[in-house]
Amino acid sequence: MGIRLFHILPESNEKFEKYEKLKDVPLTFFLAFISYGLILFVERVAFDGHSLVKNHHHNHEIMMRKREKKEIKKKNVKDTQAQLTLKMIQWIKIVIKKRRKRWKEGEQKEKNEKKKGKKKF
Repeated sequence: MGIRLFHILPESNEKFEKYEKLKDVPLTFFLAFISYGLILFVERVAFDGHSLVKNHHHNHEIMMRKREKKEIKKKNVKDTQAQLTLKMIQWIKIVIKKRRKRWKEGEQKEKNEKKKGKKKF
């Protein structure tokens, strides 16, 4: 419909140019704009259900529940991510402790071997 309208506008503008008084004014484009504005006003403003009916019922409770469920899911995901992060940090700490312990044990073995080696000579 829009393409048809844009296709017809230049032709109708040529027909309106016949009138000497309207040569400088693009009347067809102005009329198309005004008619579109009028249709938009009628559809969106004048016959809007929220503006005409005071006590309308649109299942707002259901929409709120859906929104709350989405928020809860987001919160659960964030909580799960936080828990996983904490578990990873705990695991890293455990690994570091074990490696430090092995490293200290290795140092002690080297010291003991050096002491034994000095005693032999």
